[in-house]
Amino acid sequence: MAVLSLNGVAIRSDALGRYSLNDFHKAAGEADKDRPNEWLKLKKTKALLAEVEIEGIPSIEAKQRVGTFAVENLVIAYAMWISARFHAHVIETFKQAAIAKANAARVEPESAKPALEDKTIAVVSRGVMLLDILAGSKSYGLTKEEHRNGIHKLFRTNGLPTDMLPAPTDDAFSGEGTATHMLLWFGRCLPAQRFFKLLEDHGIVFRHVRPSTKKDCVMRYSWRFTTAGLRFGFDKDLRSGRDYRPLFYPSRFLDLLRIIAPDVQRLVDGGEYKPRWPRSENEQHAREYRAKFEKNKPVDQANSAHEAYALR
Repeated sequence: MAVLSLNGVAIRSDALGRYSLNDFHKAAGEADKDRPNEWLKLKKTKALLAEVEIEGIPSIEAKQRVGTFAVENLVIAYAMWISARFHAHVIETFKQAAIAKANAARVEPESAKPALEDKTIAVVSRGVMLLDILAGSKSYGLTKEEHRNGIHKLFRTNGLPTDMLPAPTDDAFSGEGTATHMLLWFGRCLPAQRFFKLLEDHGIVFRHVRPSTKKDCVMRYSWRFTTAGLRFGFDKDLRSGRDYRPLFYPSRFLDLLRIIAPDVQRLVDGGEYKPRWPRSENEQHAREYRAKFEKNKPVDQANSAHEAYALR
């Protein structure tokens, strides 16, 4: 059974959760000097196997015509023997698999999810009907893009998830933006990468990883929303499902800032993060950034483009 993928190679595992060293050898380039048998001959390897077996773990097993299967710790040791770069890629692969497993475990059972209020359903239903009427009206004649974006906005306003809807168009919702833009719009000096790491700790985003299509043993990373995080924004597809860019809903961004506020304060108190300006100056910097943004914005954009997230 294949549960991992590294450099385009599916990594098999057996019923005891051990991984195929032969598949990792293939992912590393299949050099003869890196064959699992060569690693198993080493005295250090034999000593390591003995230590692991002392703990009562069936750490490794050679299966005829199938290959050699080993526990995760031995796989990491094998990868380190091959090269430092491959070792780092293997560790990252196991890390991403653990994150994906944790995210799946966080999904609430259906019985724990509160039922939608009849009033909310009625409001959304009437809104969708109105958009349908406007789409067929000779006076308004909404385009497909306007109709789709209107439904997205209707769902978001009423707190409904939009992950089951078709993706919005690139020019949808003039208020959405990247993490850097949204942080500056609200006068925060928190770096975007640190912001994403804090969101990751709360299960709102995760790191999407894929092997490079141009360089061997090189991984490419991008941030994506988890299922729970989709209420705060959507993932913009940059390369046909290979790379993504999270775009945030302005009406929900303050909620994100409130969620991570205790974590930011903890970092400041511990000396791990030193803001470029104090909290008391947030509003001032927000006004300066908004003024600069509005000044440099193309003339044909609506002046009210960002009214949806005026500072509160």
